[in-house]
Amino acid sequence: MKQRFLILAAASSVLFAACGGGSNEGSYTQEQLDSITRARTDSAANAIKAENDSIIAAQAAEEARRADSIRVADSLLNSG
Repeated sequence: MKQRFLILAAASSVLFAACGGGSNEGSYTQEQLDSITRARTDSAANAIKAENDSIIAAQAAEEARRADSIRVADSLLNSG
């Protein structure tokens, strides 16, 4: 078990050194960060809007079903 841990630690060290460690290569500019933030915010807002639209449509369908049931019940009561 210790041998595997040592091999894993050595491999991690080699990978860290090969990647450059603390270099800034690959970091985002402020404009890129702003764009990513905007995209994530817009995506979340669109998901919430879609969920709300779905809830509103389901409520409208339920109200229409109730109104139809009431019309049928009134029709049965008035015909007899």
